[in-house]
Amino acid sequence: MKRKKLRTPPTESEGQMLALPYSIPAFAKVLGVRPSTVRKKLARREVSYFKVGRKVSIPASEATRLIAANMIPALPPERR
Repeated sequence: MKRKKLRTPPTESEGQMLALPYSIPAFAKVLGVRPSTVRKKLARREVSYFKVGRKVSIPASEATRLIAANMIPALPPERR
């Protein structure tokens, strides 16, 4: 019986890197907040997510989007 070779995600050398989704605790750690804060944002639909069975997963792109949406720009040197 021949074994099938497992597929591996594409690497950077192949042009694109697969961004794996975050769990709620991992997403909270990336943002520096508590998991309960992430759950509140999910309940208010402020963050996109998907479910596989009971597991809630958050796309990696949501961390970048959330940080960019809440970014406060620095003042120019003459205004400091």
